[in-house]
Amino acid sequence: MTTMKSLSLLPNLRRAESAKANAGIELPELIAIVRRRKWLIGGLTTAIFAGALVGIMSLTERFNATASLLIEPSARAAFDVSDLVAGFSVDAEAIQSQIEIMRSRRLAGRVVEKLELWSHREYAGEEAGAGFSLSSILPVAVVDAIPFLAPKPAEVIFESEADRRARLVSQFLRAINISTAGRSRVVDITFESEDRLLAALAANTVAELYIVDELESRFEAIQGATTWLNNRISQLRDQVASSERSVEEWRSANGIVETAADGGGTVIRQQITAINGQLAIARSDLAEAQAKVAVIERASNSPIGVSALPDIISSSTVQLLNAQAADIRQRQAQGAAEFGPLHPVMVNLAAELEAIDRQMSAEIGVILEGTRNQQRIASRRVTELTRTLDSLDSDSARQSGALVQLATLKSVADADRLLLQNFLEKFNIAEYTDAGQANARIISPAEVPSVASYPNRKLMAVVSLGFALAFSLGLAFILERLEGGFRSSEEIEKSLGVPGLGLIPEVRSVPGFKRVLEEVVLDNPLSHYAESLRRLYTTVLLQEGDPKKSSIVFTSAMPGEGKTTVVVALGRVVAAMGRRVVVIDCDFRRPRLHKALGASTNGRGLMQLLLDNDEVNDVLEEDPRSGLHFIKAGTDFVRPMNLLESPRFSEVLAELRERYDIILIDAPPILAVSDGLMLASRADQTVIVAKWHDTQREAIGATVKQIAEAGANIAGVVLNNVNVSKNSSYRYGDSMLYTKQFSKYYTQ
Repeated sequence: MTTMKSLSLLPNLRRAESAKANAGIELPELIAIVRRRKWLIGGLTTAIFAGALVGIMSLTERFNATASLLIEPSARAAFDVSDLVAGFSVDAEAIQSQIEIMRSRRLAGRVVEKLELWSHREYAGEEAGAGFSLSSILPVAVVDAIPFLAPKPAEVIFESEADRRARLVSQFLRAINISTAGRSRVVDITFESEDRLLAALAANTVAELYIVDELESRFEAIQGATTWLNNRISQLRDQVASSERSVEEWRSANGIVETAADGGGTVIRQQITAINGQLAIARSDLAEAQAKVAVIERASNSPIGVSALPDIISSSTVQLLNAQAADIRQRQAQGAAEFGPLHPVMVNLAAELEAIDRQMSAEIGVILEGTRNQQRIASRRVTELTRTLDSLDSDSARQSGALVQLATLKSVADADRLLLQNFLEKFNIAEYTDAGQANARIISPAEVPSVASYPNRKLMAVVSLGFALAFSLGLAFILERLEGGFRSSEEIEKSLGVPGLGLIPEVRSVPGFKRVLEEVVLDNPLSHYAESLRRLYTTVLLQEGDPKKSSIVFTSAMPGEGKTTVVVALGRVVAAMGRRVVVIDCDFRRPRLHKALGASTNGRGLMQLLLDNDEVNDVLEEDPRSGLHFIKAGTDFVRPMNLLESPRFSEVLAELRERYDIILIDAPPILAVSDGLMLASRADQTVIVAKWHDTQREAIGATVKQIAEAGANIAGVVLNNVNVSKNSSYRYGDSMLYTKQFSKYYTQ
C-alpha cells in the first residue's frame, strides 16, 4: 500500500515540474510582489528617474522652422520649353524630383555660402573629445573643487577649404527635412537648429534659392532651345529644297505631266477615265442595236412578219400607206356588189392596192437596213475605243512605278515643308519669350519658433519614469524568482505535486526572556504555534487509513530545519490531547531529542535497545510536563544502517505499535545521510520539514523524489519558522490564517 502510494507521486512530481516551467505570474501575485518589494521599487525608481531628469535637463534645445512651397502647373504658352527639353509637370514623380533638387548638395552649398554658416557656433567645427560631460551641468565651484571634472583642452582639428565646405554641406543636409503635405502639391521645408533665428532663416533661404534656381534653369533652357531652333531651321531649309528638287527631277525624267483640274492627276489617267466612259456608252448602244436586229430576224420567220415590229408600226410612212390601203380595200368591198371583178373600176382599185403594197415593202426594207447599219456602226465604235483604251493602259502601266516613287518624294517634301513651318513659328515665338514666373511659390514662410522641438522634456520625463518603474518592477520580479524557499502550501503543491501540510509560525522571544519553542505549546496552548501543530496532526492523521495507529517519520532536506523541535512540540500537543504518543530519536549522528525534552544526558537509548537487546521499558522515558514518552538515540555510535535494517528494529517498531497510538520518529536529513530513506520506507507516513522562505526548492524537490523512489509514503511538506507579518503580504490562501481577522482566536 505504502509503495503504491509513493510510486503514484512520481507522475505528479513530473507534472508539477512541467507546470512550474510553464507557469506565469497572475495578477494577485504581482500585486503581492509589489507590496513586498515596495521600498526597493520606490527607491530604485526614484534613483533612475532622478538620473534621467539630470540627463534630460542637460540636453541642448533644438528648434524646428518650416517653410511651405506650392508647386503648381503654369499656363501653357504658345511656346513651351517642355516641347523641346525635359518638361515640368506636377505628378507625384515630378514633385519627388523637385524635392530631391531641394535636397541636392549643390543647392545646399549655395545656402551655406549665402548664410555663411561657418560663422555660426553650431557649424563652426567639431572638436575632438567634445560631447556631454558633468562639468557642463554642475556648478563652477563644484567643478573647480574636483580636479577630474575639469574639462580637457579641446584638440583643434585643421581642415582644408574643400573639406570644410563638404562638412558644412553634410551637416546642413542632416538638419533639413523636406516632405510633401499628404497628397497635395505643397512641400514643407523643415530645418532644425540650436538657434531659433537660424532655423527660420535657413528654411526660408532654401525655399527662395530653389525658386531662383528654377528660374535660372528655365532661362537656360529657353536660351538653349532658341539656339537649337536656329540651327535646326537652317538644316530644314536645305532639306526642303533638296526634297523638292528631287520631285521635279523625277517627274521630268519619267515624262509625268500632272494637271490641277478635277483634283489633279496625270494626263494619261484622265484620258483613260474619259475613254472608259465613252466605251461604256458605245457598248450600251451596240447591245441595243444587236437586240433590235435579233428581233427583226426572228420576226421575218414568223407568220405575222416584220410588219408588227415597233419600229415599223411607229413609222409615219408605213402608217400613211396602211391608211391608203385600208381605204382602197373599203372601196373594193363597196364596188364588189355593184361591179364585177373585171370591171375597170375594180381593176384600177386592185392596181392601186398592189402599188401601195410595193411601197410598203420598200419602206419596211429601208427601216430594217437602217437598224442593221446602227449595229455595224456601234460595233466599229466599241472596237476603236477598246483599242485606244488598251494603248492608254499600256502607257499608264509604264508610268505606275515612276508614280509610286514620285508620291514618296512628294510625301517627303511635304513633311519637310511642314516641319520647317512648325519650327519657324516656334522660333518666332522663342525670340520674344522670357523665363516668366516660377512654377513654385512660397505660401507660408518659416517663422521664428517660440518653443523648442527637442527635447520634449515632458514626454521624456514620462518615458523615463515609465522605464524606471518597469525596470524596478522587473528587478523585483527577478529577485522574487531567485528566492529559493517555499512560502505557502500552494507553491509546494504546484511545484512538487505533494500536499502542503501547513505553516508553523516562528515564536519571537520577549526582550529579556528567552522562549523555548518546545515549551510554548505547554505554556501557551492557545497560541498560533500550538494551533498550527494541532492542524498538522489533524492533516497528517486524516491521510492515514487507520488514524488510531500510525508511525510518522519527520525528516528534512538539510540540517537545521527545526524538525526535532517540531517533533517534540507535536508530541506534547498530541499527548495533551490524551493520545498515547512516543517519540524516537533516530538521528544517531546528531541526536538532539534529549536536549529538547530537558534530559540531562543522552545516556542509554535506541542504540542500546538494538545492540544489547534491552527491553523497551529500559530505555523508555516520560516527559513530566506532558506525559509524552520518548526514546533517546543512545550512545556507542555504530553504523546506523546495519541497525535500522536489522530484524530487532522491526520488532521494536511492532512492539511500540501495540503500546502507542502515534509513533513519531525523528530522522536525519535525507540529503545528508541515507538513514532517513530507510526509516521512511518502514514508517506509515513521512513528513518533510522545511524552513519557510529559506530552504532551497531544488533541495526539497530532490528530497521528495528520493523518498518516493524509496517506496515511502509522503504525507507532505510542512513549512517551519514562518515570519507571520511578512507572510501575510504574499496573499496566499494559508497566509490568511495569520491576519487580523483570526487574531482574536489565538493568544500571543
